[in-house]
Amino acid sequence: MIRLRLKTSIVYILSIAFILALMKFTNIVKYNLPYTMVKSYFVYVNEMNRYEQLVFDKKGGAFSNVEHPNEEDELYVIIIGESNNREHMGLYGYYRQTNPLLKKISTELVLYKDVISPHANTISSLSKVLTLGNYEMPEMKFKGLIFQLFNKAEFETYWLSNQEPIGTHETGITKLTKSADKRFFVNSKSNRKKSPFDDMIFTPLAKILQEKANKKFIIIQLLGSHVDYANRYPPDYNKFTETPLTDFKNKTAYTQINAYDNSILYTDFIISQVIEKVKNTKIKSYVLYFSDHGEDVYKASNKAFHAEDYKSKYMYEIPFLLWRSEKFINNTNNLVFDINRKYMTDDLIYSIADLSNIKFDEFVAKKSLFNNKFEYRKRIILDSLNYDTFF
Repeated sequence: MIRLRLKTSIVYILSIAFILALMKFTNIVKYNLPYTMVKSYFVYVNEMNRYEQLVFDKKGGAFSNVEHPNEEDELYVIIIGESNNREHMGLYGYYRQTNPLLKKISTELVLYKDVISPHANTISSLSKVLTLGNYEMPEMKFKGLIFQLFNKAEFETYWLSNQEPIGTHETGITKLTKSADKRFFVNSKSNRKKSPFDDMIFTPLAKILQEKANKKFIIIQLLGSHVDYANRYPPDYNKFTETPLTDFKNKTAYTQINAYDNSILYTDFIISQVIEKVKNTKIKSYVLYFSDHGEDVYKASNKAFHAEDYKSKYMYEIPFLLWRSEKFINNTNNLVFDINRKYMTDDLIYSIADLSNIKFDEFVAKKSLFNNKFEYRKRIILDSLNYDTFF
């Protein structure tokens, strides 16, 4: 009996040792849920600590000899949408008029046709969009933030968000924004629930525009088309109720597509209002709108969602449009606005610097969408997938 127990114990020990060895020397460890969860937690904690160290110095970051020669008043605004697939925008040829207000000023807009996000989720995407990190050098996201660059250029910097400041989806992004001079959060509810509509940003935006600073850089983060879509717009914007065009013939698909299109219609109003408010300042200014990532709304499958590992182009294709004031247009003859350039937003910090006439030693002209030295680079998603050849 003792020998049997001893043999059984030895078998158990050897079995565990074999499994551990197998996990260590093969890729099977990547599919072990407890291991993955523990590893993800420690990776997350480490990243949060590194971000805290980075944002501690608001004028830090890997930006040397920052120069901004302009002496006139300036106002530069970036609007980051949420889960907006450009194929549902009337401006991009969608069969529904989801952009009636922007269409009225379409001659004032530069509408880029082929821009994608680096990821299909908010945190992964914005951790590159707002930093020096990109596909080739992801670790650079811990080396410099867009707010630090503008702080060094003597701008007053602002972060204005209608997404929850604390939560599983936004904690990482909230860390990145601590280097802004001032931050405004108008939403304290879960992004999945009935949250405040995006027009809540108008009150703090009005206060910012009235401040005395003559150089302002503002980033606005919308709730946009975040699930659940029907919670993203007031009743007045429940315009699309008829059966939509789709290959998936079921009531759920019809309901979600309609709600998604209504959320795009409401975002059209928000963007138009921001442009109008900036335009009324009558100073040198621009408003740039793009989405953090796209959304597959009953296109590649019978559901509406975004997921990092799901190979759907709709989760990466995003709108990218630019409005410029007359004073801006008259004083930026050195920039190039080629709407057909293929671009991925993980290099956005260089484009924004160029657009804002901010110079620094580490600037790379070929990474700027608006530079005459711009060079197309492979747009790699999901670690190794070439977007342009795969799709």
